[in-house]
Amino acid sequence: MSLMRHTLGLVLLSSSIVLLNAQEEPSAMVDSARQALSTGMASVAAYKLEHLDFAKLDPAKEVEARFLLAQAFMKLGKARQAIEVLTPVGDRLPQEAMLCLADALMLEGQFKDALPWYEKVATQGSGIVAEQGALGRSRAMMALGHETTALGQLGTFAETHPSPMILLELARIYLDLQDAHAALRNLAAIKGATGREVAEKGYLVGRAAFLAGDYVAAVEALESIKAVPSDLAVPVALALASALDAGGNRDSAETVLESFIEKYPSHPNLPEVFAKLDLIYDSQESPSSVELRRWVDDQTSSTRRALAMYYLARNEGRLDRFDRSDALYREFLTTFPTYPLATSARKELAGALLHQGEPASALAVLGDYSGPDMDFMRGLALAANEDYTAASAAFLSAAQGEGEEHALYNAALCSMLAGTEDDKNAALQEFESKFGKGGLNQGLAMTEALRMASLKLPAAREALEKLAAGGSAPAQLALAEWDYQQLNFPAARLALKKVSSTSIAEAERTAALGVFLEDTGDAGSDAKVIASAQKFLREYPSSPLRAEVTMKLGEMLYRKGDYAGARIVFTEVSTAFADSPLAEKAQFLAAESAARSLTPNGREDAVELYENVARQDGPLALRARLAQALLLNALQRPTEALGVFDKILASNPEVELRNSVLIEKGDTYNSMGASDPANYGKAIEAWKSLADSTDDPHWRNQALAKMGSACEKMGNSDAALACFYDAITPREGQETEYFWFYRAGFDAARLLESQKLYTEAIAVYSKMAALDGPRAEEARARLNKIRLENFLWEE
Repeated sequence: MSLMRHTLGLVLLSSSIVLLNAQEEPSAMVDSARQALSTGMASVAAYKLEHLDFAKLDPAKEVEARFLLAQAFMKLGKARQAIEVLTPVGDRLPQEAMLCLADALMLEGQFKDALPWYEKVATQGSGIVAEQGALGRSRAMMALGHETTALGQLGTFAETHPSPMILLELARIYLDLQDAHAALRNLAAIKGATGREVAEKGYLVGRAAFLAGDYVAAVEALESIKAVPSDLAVPVALALASALDAGGNRDSAETVLESFIEKYPSHPNLPEVFAKLDLIYDSQESPSSVELRRWVDDQTSSTRRALAMYYLARNEGRLDRFDRSDALYREFLTTFPTYPLATSARKELAGALLHQGEPASALAVLGDYSGPDMDFMRGLALAANEDYTAASAAFLSAAQGEGEEHALYNAALCSMLAGTEDDKNAALQEFESKFGKGGLNQGLAMTEALRMASLKLPAAREALEKLAAGGSAPAQLALAEWDYQQLNFPAARLALKKVSSTSIAEAERTAALGVFLEDTGDAGSDAKVIASAQKFLREYPSSPLRAEVTMKLGEMLYRKGDYAGARIVFTEVSTAFADSPLAEKAQFLAAESAARSLTPNGREDAVELYENVARQDGPLALRARLAQALLLNALQRPTEALGVFDKILASNPEVELRNSVLIEKGDTYNSMGASDPANYGKAIEAWKSLADSTDDPHWRNQALAKMGSACEKMGNSDAALACFYDAITPREGQETEYFWFYRAGFDAARLLESQKLYTEAIAVYSKMAALDGPRAEEARARLNKIRLENFLWEE
């Protein structure tokens, strides 16, 4: 009876709500919906308006009601319904409603349809609505692949609407286009940012500095963010960790991520943080597992515990603690069987068991789980168990996924190993129909052999031997590669000898491959590669592969530190193979070798060799010129170096090279100033040419700071101060640059203090202290010291 009363009560309550809405006047319903929406009750607003008869409203009220309903739909994640509500009155929509419609179209992927609405709002609207329209227009254009147009339009809009919102968007676009300098330029132009905008600016400055390779500045920018919005918490932590790691401070990077995990144990994006932390662990020889173990033992957060257990298993595996790793994977699969990483854990455990030579255990772990990855791993395990028929079926099932080519190849191979004739091998026929007839692809055969070899599967060698039994040189080469990967060099060399003895046509290629296979990347292999290369060159003096092998010989001698020998070999490539694409590179490397050799005339010869490369006017010509000039400076021949710098400048080089040359030219004259002060003026002239021609603060500030130093050496302190001041006064829209800004600022303040111009010095220190950069604290300390010592207090 009570259940019936309860059910009846729900029915009556539902009916009463419908009745109340039905009794409410349409106009009043719109007003109450507006109130609900303003208090964050989007579902209530939608409920009130969704079944409203818009025909009963006057035109203005209808538009208002539709807009309110569309807003409610958008908050509820129903963009398609918002489009349906607004489209019938599109020609009567106010700017804010047009923006809502455009946003809904964007969310539905209808970028082309969204664009004209954004255009109207951007060009006809005002204030923040116009800015949002411009942002939307830019994003629609980007989505349609018109990046240049998007940038141009938004850049033009920013000239009259330089709001933080617009400049932040420009910075984001430039970062997506990998243009760090342009991103920083727009970020530096932001004025009046507040709240979230300040935090986002700091985050984007950090990203841009990282992209530019200035990891110190990236760390400073990211650490300067005082209040991180919740949606930026993970991006900021990941960016800071990446900057610290790239800057060589791996322990601090690890601490940042571990602290985040400790502070936010149930954050929805915690998997990203763990994945990044795992990459850092993976880059260490002996990664610590202390924190992971502690989190595994901590029952307060199932999310963190699951992730910690999974990554602890990976960590133990990379430390070759297979018993611990296997046990953790098993515990993970038992404790968190439905967690998103369960499939990956099962696959990794099965793979680990295969590595340990336990295919039966791997099959038990895989059980009845299906899917391309599981079926592929099952095929490997069955092949390791020599059950080739079942393995072929598993690989055929795995061929339904992305790795179709590899899976089909394995299926065909296992079917062959099971004794199936080619004309009855369905997997082989399907492979050849999709990836080419005439036998299995040689490159794929090598790839799959290496894959099976990496899992220590006997079937890999057996398969290759069977394919090579008919005298197939490609199969023999694949077998040699397999042995090479297993560091079984005698077997690899034996396989290569078999290739040359069974296929004369492959002899040279096989011997050349042998040269490169000898290079394991460690110093111990250098002598073997050199000997192998020399042998090849003796045995195949007319080989078309001679240039590549000779080049390899030169590179190995260079790597070994035998610069004299490397120079001889590189010279041979550049002369004997003058028409080869390798010739210019060889000649350049011959010059590099000569420059580094200890022979009496080595560096002098390098000057001439660089000259020969430069005269050819090839891709390396200007690079050779610059190397030549720097070498001439090292040889204390600055006048000749200056001549080379002028040649580079006369060739109209690309901007970055021109800037580098102007700096080096000024430095060269500056080094000659002690013997002839007139050279300081020439140095200033070179740097001024750079400062006047660029808005890039890195180059401009560097040139100005050096100009100031030279002026000071000439005794012209006023001119020096003018240069320093220009360096610490960025142009409008110029991005922030720290190194030369602070160098010039402290030099200016020092000069002013020496002249007892303390008020002016305080102004300079205040300017540096106001910029939240790496030496701001130092500037503040000096500022306070001057005030205390000279009784100069602020009013």
